[in-house]
Amino acid sequence: MDYNNEIKKLKAIGIKFDEVNVRECLRINARRNSIKECIEIAKELGLDLGKDATKSSVAMIAINYSKIAGCHKEAMLDVNNRQCSLTINAMKDNDIFVEILYALGEAVDRTR
Repeated sequence: MDYNNEIKKLKAIGIKFDEVNVRECLRINARRNSIKECIEIAKELGLDLGKDATKSSVAMIAINYSKIAGCHKEAMLDVNNRQCSLTINAMKDNDIFVEILYALGEAVDRTR
């Protein structure tokens, strides 16, 4: 997503805001959208979202979502089939893995 373009659009219609905060909110929203799309891809492929390996695959694809244009399903299957315990454990320490837990309802953020 082109954050600068989105900010210009908002300014053009007269909305005033803190640009740094807006950029961060747009980045977080884009990340959440890519996580949701990757979860849907995993479901379509019949992958078990109860397994950490699948969640790790979802995280890897979500992190690289914009770089994979057009072949998300193939990438998801490839990553899921090639994972080892080191990869899974590394991804579990990533913030995006935690976001996946929230998206799946496996974690509760009491600050939201």
